[in-house]
Amino acid sequence: MGGLAMTGADLESPPSRGESRPQKPTRRRGRSRRGRSWLRPVSLPRAALAAVIVLLVAELGLRSIEEHLPRKTAGDAIEIELKYDQLRDLRAAGEPIDIVMLGNSTLDAGVDPTLFAESSRRFDAPFNGALLGAPLSAISRWATDFVLDESDPDTVVLGVTPLDVPTVGIFGISRPAVTEMFEASFDRLDPSTIQEVDREVSRRSALVSRRSAFRSPGELWRGITDTIADRDKQFPGLGPVTLEDGRRATRDRSTWENELIAPRGGIRTYWGGENDGTPPYRLSAGDRRTFETSTVDRLRLIGVIDAILDTGVDDVVVVIPPHDRALLADVGLPLRTFDRLADDLISVARDEGLAAVDMSRTEWGHDYFFDPAHLSKRGSSRFTQILAAELDRL
Repeated sequence: MGGLAMTGADLESPPSRGESRPQKPTRRRGRSRRGRSWLRPVSLPRAALAAVIVLLVAELGLRSIEEHLPRKTAGDAIEIELKYDQLRDLRAAGEPIDIVMLGNSTLDAGVDPTLFAESSRRFDAPFNGALLGAPLSAISRWATDFVLDESDPDTVVLGVTPLDVPTVGIFGISRPAVTEMFEASFDRLDPSTIQEVDREVSRRSALVSRRSAFRSPGELWRGITDTIADRDKQFPGLGPVTLEDGRRATRDRSTWENELIAPRGGIRTYWGGENDGTPPYRLSAGDRRTFETSTVDRLRLIGVIDAILDTGVDDVVVVIPPHDRALLADVGLPLRTFDRLADDLISVARDEGLAAVDMSRTEWGHDYFFDPAHLSKRGSSRFTQILAAELDRL
């Protein structure tokens, strides 16, 4: 063909712009490497040393604020252990239990099992399994895993009170903290191998025993600030108790065994001291609003009732013990709300086909009570005899 002949050299591409320019000298990269030196792997000994330092600081820090953190076990965990021992001893001896009381301190101190057996025509082998400060969630596990597992009663009395209805908690009580305390106390009654190891390590390390504090930053921060400011403990252990003879004693195991615990689960915690009608505290405005807007958690209460019935118990009777209504009003608690919640509690019981004994509107004098919610020795005797008569009629 006619035209210009093209050689291989002619077909090569022209030099690019970059190639046509002289190359810049390569930069030294030492400075860049120094800037990223923190990305280099840390040697194992250094990492281990850093971890030990962090753990040591955390351990010392928790020990320094430990007294201002929530208690790990229920305030009167000794009561739980002693009552469980009583149950097992009764079972080992072949002693019968035909009725069990469950609930919190209002029923715990309110029913004297010895006097109940003497007063009742229907029951002669009661056991008071109520626990100081127990919320409904704790009552459910205590009943199904321990009390009713060691006994075979025909009837269970479930004590409830409007003061336990608020889920947020009033009177400075943290419901989640209380629930966790009881769970820890129950775990100690029948621990697994892992729990036994945890218990031993917890005795030596605040970081292990108080690890739950890290799940609640608010409680942890309050513990820190209260420690720095040297404020009173937010979750103090239960203080000294006034015994029936007027002596003051600490709530240690010796006091519980010799003075406070009675046969078949009765307690004498509120049998000492006098109630002259002076308000022991005042309800804060926030706690009052919390109480006024509270409603009964029907599902939770029904769940506890069903759990008890599922163990084979024939009858569950819901009971609201007496309260010092005049003193409740004096501390700032709205009685209209108290009565509404009491009615709702009894309504749940009757909707479930259960018998109920409501003594929430009982008007007794101050000398029948230790404080607004707990009966004195005189009040316990009166309530025990009335309850025995009511149950005989059912």
